[in-house]
Amino acid sequence: DSMQQKRKTREEKKRRKLLRAEVPLVTIHGYKGSVLARKVNGQLDVLWLTAFQAAGFSTPDLSLPMTWTDGVQDRDDVESMHTLKAVTVVPYLYEADLYGLWLAKAKASGRPTYEFSYDWRRSNLETVTRFLLYLQWISAKHHGRKVQICAHSLGAVITMAAMNLKPELFHSVLFCGAPLRGGPGLCDNIHGGTVVGRNHNITGADVAVTFASLYQMAQDVDHGHTADPTYTGIADAQGNDLPINWYDIEDWKKYKLGIFGKEENPSPVVIEHMKNSLKEGRKLRELMKHRADIKYPPITVVASNTIPTPLCMVQNGPKSVHGWDLETSATALGDGRIPYAHMIPAPGFVYDLYPSSLPHVEVINDPKIPHLLDDLVEKVAETGALFNLAHPKL
Repeated sequence: DSMQQKRKTREEKKRRKLLRAEVPLVTIHGYKGSVLARKVNGQLDVLWLTAFQAAGFSTPDLSLPMTWTDGVQDRDDVESMHTLKAVTVVPYLYEADLYGLWLAKAKASGRPTYEFSYDWRRSNLETVTRFLLYLQWISAKHHGRKVQICAHSLGAVITMAAMNLKPELFHSVLFCGAPLRGGPGLCDNIHGGTVVGRNHNITGADVAVTFASLYQMAQDVDHGHTADPTYTGIADAQGNDLPINWYDIEDWKKYKLGIFGKEENPSPVVIEHMKNSLKEGRKLRELMKHRADIKYPPITVVASNTIPTPLCMVQNGPKSVHGWDLETSATALGDGRIPYAHMIPAPGFVYDLYPSSLPHVEVINDPKIPHLLDDLVEKVAETGALFNLAHPKL
């Protein structure tokens, strides 16, 4: 009996390995998750992110042009090169693994693995379009097979919108650290800027204000995103939610958010840039809603629920920056960046939910994720829905 059981175990492992080998896996990173560079005299000049930059010794200008042409933000000469693996300032003292550990683990699984790299500064709608083209290419490369996605943070927002446009491309999806239900989004990046390692300026507020992507992460105004229907993402000093439409520039003016916290009358170019970015953001949120006419692929969500996480920005709080306190709001359990309740897909979606204890940047390294991806492969194999039936060769 023991020999027979061992043989069955070996056969099962072999079967699962062969099954996994047939399904391409694509990882899509989050905000700040790719290397940005430009070519100078035939050489790559990396603008994001080197050890020197993280240490504060070098601060290249990451600002995008704030002019738009035919509904598209004008480009600079910077491109996304590949997913950011790790940054080491001082070995063993100040270093951070970003996606390197996960990508190495995915590659070692023996599966056909890919990574979609994008410019996280630009409009997320623009990235959705590029992502779908990439998935069509991967599917064609694998003879029309559907593609499994592992999506982290902002990558999950892009994946959700893409899935609503071309669900036939998706084998299954795993979301981790996913800000699917909005909140104040990344408005704090625009309002106060963020410190990267010891560099206070590389993604400071004057730079972040040019990034269209940051205006497109807040909750939609006309449908609930949390268990609390009054939640808006901003509150007064007494903790009362303040009404806001994040996609209306007049409310940004009213509450002196972002550029309006520092300038009463920003230039017309800045105003138009904000209007265009918010318009794209509203379209993105519409694309993330559940659609009854779509047969969605299996979805798994990995969400951390052990770390106190700020819920909102507080008006005139004790640590205010330009009128808004980004540090001392009420908290809820989450991953330190996104509250647990905000990582849940919108009403209507069917999904399996698994808790994690890892912080936002590290949650993609949760040891459960490889096994959960394998389980999704098994689930789809049982239905036989392995191929994109719209593929021209089928």
